[in-house]
Amino acid sequence: MRARCEFHDERTAEAQVRPAVRGAATVRAQLVTGPCRAVGSMSLDALPIRIRMPVVVALVSSLGASACSGTITSTSIRETATPATKHVRLARPDAVPLAASWKQDGYRLHGRLAFTEACRTEAVHVTRRERVEETRPNPTYTTAGYVGAGVFLATGIGFVVAAQNQDDTVRCGVNGDVRHGSRCTSLAGAFQDFGFATLAIGAGLLIGTILHAQRTPTVTTAELPAERRVTVTPTVHACGDPSELEGITVLAELSDGGTWSGTVDSQGSVTIELSRNLVLHGDQTARFRIASVTEQTPKVVKSGMPLGELALTRAR
Repeated sequence: MRARCEFHDERTAEAQVRPAVRGAATVRAQLVTGPCRAVGSMSLDALPIRIRMPVVVALVSSLGASACSGTITSTSIRETATPATKHVRLARPDAVPLAASWKQDGYRLHGRLAFTEACRTEAVHVTRRERVEETRPNPTYTTAGYVGAGVFLATGIGFVVAAQNQDDTVRCGVNGDVRHGSRCTSLAGAFQDFGFATLAIGAGLLIGTILHAQRTPTVTTAELPAERRVTVTPTVHACGDPSELEGITVLAELSDGGTWSGTVDSQGSVTIELSRNLVLHGDQTARFRIASVTEQTPKVVKSGMPLGELALTRAR
């Protein structure tokens, strides 16, 4: 507690000092003041220097310890492998993926298609990458906050308890110099006020630290360029399964004009029916090529690919 002295005597604004005289000599001065009104401000002026300085140093140190960064951010790269995409490719640019054999039965041309061992399998592995940043409460900050709050609370409790044993005599002015507006306080009141204020600071710091420690970590992601890796089988193998030939359309073109077609079955066989009105005189040639493919046909087989030729004989 401290008081601001206000005098009701309007004739003077200063404290009155009445000398006490014993005989001819002045023995001491006795302070006479008017009524005082308590004020709510607080000061460390009433604390002894030997107590005040260590307290200030301790409080400033605890504040500095808790002033580190409140959060920490960690960065990592998250990689997700996708299923490999496989496809067949020719082992050499001039390799032929299909072989065909043909024979004539009257007006029917029978063919058999088969994949050759001229391919390798290429696998494309794509790994998706993203940068992950996670921001979470800094445990060092939390620890420092708890320590700082403990220092404030312990200091506050210590001053409140110590106030009970301090001098409660109210003193005004500095070094006995009392003027209008001088602050008046007692050592016990200063200890108590300072203790309560320190307790409030410690409680606020403790609550803030608890709330900070309970914050949910935040995660942000950013896409990075994907990594693409291609592997090729070292061994050469057939360019496909016979069932993948099903649905391919094959054209037969005769040397003297006319085009006929047939569709390949799941066994790789195809039959092309020529017109009965066609005169086969024995010196004609039929050239075969792929007219169209299906979605299941390996990419190495393309429309327009030649499939050989057959010299036709006379048919009755």
